[in-house]
Amino acid sequence: MRFVLVSFFSLFFALSIGAQPRADEYIDVVFLRGGNSVEGTLIEYAYGKSVTLVTEGGDTETFAWKDIRRVNFRLDKRRLEEIRDDIREELAEIEAEEEQATEAPEVINRKFLHQVTGFIALGQNPSGFRGRNVTTIGGGVAYHLYRQTKVLNFGVGVDVTMMSHFRRENILALTGQIEYPLSRKAHRITPFLRAEVGPAIPFGTPEADEEISQRNVSALIHPSVGIHFAPSGGKTGGVTVDLGYRFMDASFTITNSSLDVIERTVNYRRLCLRGGLRF
Repeated sequence: MRFVLVSFFSLFFALSIGAQPRADEYIDVVFLRGGNSVEGTLIEYAYGKSVTLVTEGGDTETFAWKDIRRVNFRLDKRRLEEIRDDIREELAEIEAEEEQATEAPEVINRKFLHQVTGFIALGQNPSGFRGRNVTTIGGGVAYHLYRQTKVLNFGVGVDVTMMSHFRRENILALTGQIEYPLSRKAHRITPFLRAEVGPAIPFGTPEADEEISQRNVSALIHPSVGIHFAPSGGKTGGVTVDLGYRFMDASFTITNSSLDVIERTVNYRRLCLRGGLRF
């Protein structure tokens, strides 16, 4: 019986000793933020301040807390190279992200944008010769302060229009714009529907010896369909082109050099091709 007990405890002790890894298979490792690591025996660990260890070569080194990425106590030497590889991959990913951030263009997201537009208008006016109509060429420029949302775009601004280059009839309007993009996704090219409305008033001198003595405010209506060309790199703004029709009934009183008073009402109907810059 005694022999059996002695044999059992001897076998248990031998297995216990064999299961314990040797001390030289473990090491303390300090991994630095620059990607390097130092192995040795840790002799001082001041959390938040510094770490001191004796290297395998016998040197004593102290590292500031801000320079340390991680500290491993009694690390299995067989896992040391695996951890180094993981840290190298992590540093490579960080460097790649920093490089992409450096190369990526600066994207400025503002609540409001500026929009400047210009257009050419074509229409028909009676010439007084055998009752025929002649093509009238006009044009204009406008400025709007624009706000882009996820569903609609809104703008408010000033519109100056030369309705007829023959009669020198001009219109000044305070208008608002509503724009509906036909695509919800961000594309370089997006079609849209736009409506521009607002009060307008005529100005200028129709003829050299005539003067507009009285002006009446009327409504300007301009529906259109167009395309928005967005800049690359996800930047805001872009270029717009649209085709539409401009309606306005203007009434004003003209006094000529003979003091004759002429009441005029003009029904403007103009096909407009417009281009704009949004920034």
